[in-house]
Amino acid sequence: MAKRGRPRKDGARKPCGRLREPKDIGSDMALAHRAAIVGAKNATDFRAGYPLGILYLRGEIDQAEHDAGLIYAGTRAIVYGSPMPRSHLAEFVETVCGPGTLFGEDRHEEQDARASRRLREATAYVLIDGRRPLDVLQNVAVLETAGGAYGPECYLNRREHEALKAALDRLVRLWKIERNTG
Repeated sequence: MAKRGRPRKDGARKPCGRLREPKDIGSDMALAHRAAIVGAKNATDFRAGYPLGILYLRGEIDQAEHDAGLIYAGTRAIVYGSPMPRSHLAEFVETVCGPGTLFGEDRHEEQDARASRRLREATAYVLIDGRRPLDVLQNVAVLETAGGAYGPECYLNRREHEALKAALDRLVRLWKIERNTG
C-alpha cells in the first residue's frame, strides 16, 4: 500500500512534533552594526539587541544590574501592559509573577497586585536619589531608548550613566540580587 500525503521534512523537532525554526542571528548588515556597538565576539549574542544588554556586553553594567533592569521593566510591563511582550523580558516576567502570566489570560488579581506593590516599592526606592535615575532607568530599560534620540546604540553621557548605575544599584540592593564577583 502506498503512503498518502506529502513526505515528512527532515530537521530538528519540538516535543509536539513540529519542526524547530532555524536560529536567526540576523543579516550581515545587522551583525556588522552590532559588532561595531558591542564587539565582534558579542555580535551574535541576543543581548546585543536591547540597551541593557548592550551595556552589559560592553562591561558598563554587571550581571546583577542587568537582571535588576529587566525585572523592573518586566514588572512595569505587567502593571501597565505592553503592546507586545519582548522576548528578553519573558523569563523575568515569569520570575516575578510565576509561570503562564506573560500578558496572557492566566493573569490573576493577586499576581497583578504583587507586581503593582513591587513596582511602587522599587519606584519609591529609586526616587530617593531624585527624579533623574528613575527617568534614565525608564528610558533604557522600559522604553529601550537611551537618552531619547541616541537610538539603540545606547551611548549615555556621564551624567546619565551615573544616574542609571545609581538606579540599578538601588534595585539590586532592594531585591537582594547576588553580585557575581569573579
